Amino acid sequence: MLDLATLLAISKGLATAVGVGTGGIKGAKLAADLVSWLEDRPLAEDKKEIRAYVQRLNDRRVFYVPLHSERANACVGSLGEVKRWTEEARSKIKHGGLQAALAGIQGNVRAFLDTWQDRPFVQTGNGSDPENLAFLVALGELRGAIRHDLEFIKLLDDKVKLTNIIPPPETR
Repeated sequence: MLDLATLLAISKGLATAVGVGTGGIKGAKLAADLVSWLEDRPLAEDKKEIRAYVQRLNDRRVFYVPLHSERANACVGSLGEVKRWTEEARSKIKHGGLQAALAGIQGNVRAFLDTWQDRPFVQTGNGSDPENLAFLVALGELRGAIRHDLEFIKLLDDKVKLTNIIPPPETR
């Protein structure tokens, strides 16, 4: 059984994904959807697709390498691939909860790229540039937002492996 803190964290991530407060789903509908998504488990085809998708993310260093080791240009390229993979997965998956989580990931990655991909410093990757430091802060925020969606995916399919992005508690 989920504790209240877990449900609140998930609800917050999903609320962001579906646009609560900006004309999207209202709180009561979100709560009803959340219950429905947790009760109606994804079908085998959706599980197969989401596991393959999550494995691709788990292999992307942009989600877990220490921020001081990151290079802006490499991150932007990697996130462009993540955006494409997320769009592909969303076109194949039918489960509402998985769709909402993928929408959250897609929206967060899109917003990040809209803000950062065309900045000149991204090409040089200068670590001492104040704009590069702002980029790394934004990347950390993106990682946190995506982890919420991935935790929800893991609730829907406990066979999902996130060992790089969200290490098991005994290794943290």
